[in-house]
Amino acid sequence: MVLLSNVELGADILFDKKLRYSRALQKGPAPLVFLIAATGADYDGTKNVNMARAFYQAGFHVVCISSTYLFNKVSHRLGFTDFYHVYFYPYRKAKDPALTRSQLIHAMSLASIEDYLRGAEKIEVMHNRDDIILEPGEIAFFQRVFGARAKIYTRGGHCGNMDFKDNVAYMVNVFKQ
Repeated sequence: MVLLSNVELGADILFDKKLRYSRALQKGPAPLVFLIAATGADYDGTKNVNMARAFYQAGFHVVCISSTYLFNKVSHRLGFTDFYHVYFYPYRKAKDPALTRSQLIHAMSLASIEDYLRGAEKIEVMHNRDDIILEPGEIAFFQRVFGARAKIYTRGGHCGNMDFKDNVAYMVNVFKQ
């Protein structure tokens, strides 16, 4: 599949052929946490390393895994919206010809599992009001559905709350409970 004039997507765009990871193991038995880098990121990226350090110091075995998507090939030439409309939606539509764009968006949204999330005490949310990937109303959705399990910061952008020691300590504490 050719995107735009200079980006070609082949079958290997979805999954890397080699899993890149690191691990930090405690000397004895301990809970295990997996840190999976964001789309296109590597296991040894700054955010993953900082979070791994915090979890390890809190007594967890830690495995850091690179993103399984090879989105790096197109990430600087193709935005997420383009990726959805040019690659993802056509891929899913080929499997289900009756599928509409709005149906797929809803099926992939948290709203489609709202009832489950409302009662899933093991799931918590930590987010920033100024995250650029949020649609209007999504912070209100988190607060309505998760209630006290939603920790919302005023600012921090996308994943920016992971750059603050106190915020990472809060995340680690959630896992310890």
